[in-house]
Amino acid sequence: VGVMRKELGLMLESMSNVNLLTPLLVLACRNESLGSNSFISLQEIIEGLDLKSMMNPWGVFEVNCENMKGAEKGLDWLLYHLTKERMDLSYHSMQGQGD
Repeated sequence: VGVMRKELGLMLESMSNVNLLTPLLVLACRNESLGSNSFISLQEIIEGLDLKSMMNPWGVFEVNCENMKGAEKGLDWLLYHLTKERMDLSYHSMQGQGD
């Protein structure tokens, strides 16, 4: 988890020059054939990456590596937040413009 946290920190630092709250999607890949004891829980991922302290919207979703089941939920979540942010931007960019 420490390596993930460091990578996330570097990514967020590089994005800090942009004023957008880019949503963060974490896909927790699971391989059912390895058994459930070999996984980091979603709660451990959230705590390990300190996601609750982030200003950006974030979502953590389980994905089955063998059939990608669960990926669609994460992608739907991401598209929702990107679309919402885009609508907010277009609304704000139109403010103060004459008809």
